[in-house]
Amino acid sequence: MFFLLFFRENIFCCSFWIVIDSIVHFLQFYLFSLLSFLL
Repeated sequence: MFFLLFFRENIFCCSFWIVIDSIVHFLQFYLFSLLSFLL
């Protein structure tokens, strides 16, 4: 029971970090594109 609870929390944490990671990559790509466009 405890293990399942821990596993579920872990999955939530992982998905949260995946979303954060995606956002960061998207922002980097956006900034890079913007810089390329300006230069």
